[in-house]
Amino acid sequence: MSYNELYHYGVPGMKWGVRRYRDSAGARRYGENASSSGNSGRKRIDKRKLARNIALGLGAAAAVGGAAYGIHRLRKSGKLDDYIAKGREAIGNARSSAGPTLERYANKGREVVGNARSKVNAGIDKVASLPVERYADRAYEKTRQQLRSRKKRR
Repeated sequence: MSYNELYHYGVPGMKWGVRRYRDSAGARRYGENASSSGNSGRKRIDKRKLARNIALGLGAAAAVGGAAYGIHRLRKSGKLDDYIAKGREAIGNARSSAGPTLERYANKGREVVGNARSKVNAGIDKVASLPVERYADRAYEKTRQQLRSRKKRR
């Protein structure tokens, strides 16, 4: 680099192509046009995205409206009650056919829980049969030794 050349890499935090300015309250603002205020910091809305979102919203509204109109016509013709009765019957059949399978799994679950209970009870009996006084005395002496060694270090 010679003295006739000038290099400038920007100001830290500065955004490319966006000018910084202070608004009337004195706060720093970024905008595309530093002299204008108001909408300068807002994002521009892509017209294609806006049109797509509007079309999706209108399509969803039309689908909901069409479904509602279809249900209205079914109820008016009396077929809706028939469809509801058939649906309830199908659900009842599914429940009755699934009953034995569910009962089998429930029995298996009860068996697993019973085995776990027996193992836990066996562990509790084993712990209860240990000479607790001996272990408690050892723990008490070990704790006293640790406290003494800490006092000596100070």
